Amino acid sequence: MYVLSTHVLTYRTWGKAKITVFVMWVVAGITSCMSLYFRESKYSSTTGHFHCRWNFDEHISSHVTWFCVHFLLRFFVGFGLPLGTMVVAYIIIIAYLQRRKSQKKLLRRKQDRVTLTVSTVVVVYLACFLPNQISNLIYMAQGLGILPQSDVPSLAQYNIHLVVTCLSWGHGCVNPFLYAFMREDVRLKLTETVNQIGCLVPIKDRRNVTEQTQQTRGQNSRK
Repeated sequence: MYVLSTHVLTYRTWGKAKITVFVMWVVAGITSCMSLYFRESKYSSTTGHFHCRWNFDEHISSHVTWFCVHFLLRFFVGFGLPLGTMVVAYIIIIAYLQRRKSQKKLLRRKQDRVTLTVSTVVVVYLACFLPNQISNLIYMAQGLGILPQSDVPSLAQYNIHLVVTCLSWGHGCVNPFLYAFMREDVRLKLTETVNQIGCLVPIKDRRNVTEQTQQTRGQNSRK
């Protein structure tokens, strides 16, 4: 992330991009192999439907081990590693911008906008993924007998599980819009489009929005 932001022309090549994507797919495939063995479809007499579930037999020691490995992988590889990478990369980027600011090569407004974007991205990531990871760790602790577990999960537990799962999946939908709408020119263009439809601002105020958008575009083209 830091390299792509500060050394774009030097490091962004097709060969390195292909190798990076290939390695990421290989690692993702290896970590997903566990699902091929431990997941199966079971018929539920309660709902009358087949459900795809994890099948870890608590009476088999190796299954208990893989049960722990599965949830620890989800926590460290699926949550901790991306979070740590983001935090380190963004700290380096902000430090890089601070140096440029001290050399009077960067406006304070631009640095504040980048800092706000970085902070928002990290906060949204934590808000979407942390509840799901806490839920997974609690489930793992209950499966290992560390925490007490009721024979029949309550409706509240089921609803909480659905909410935190939807939050984690929803992050992939929110993130692209988050990056896009942190840009001032995108926000102004959206405002201009909505105003042209006549939904928000009176006709006499639309010209000001259009002029502001054009000024922003001119500033961006000179960067």
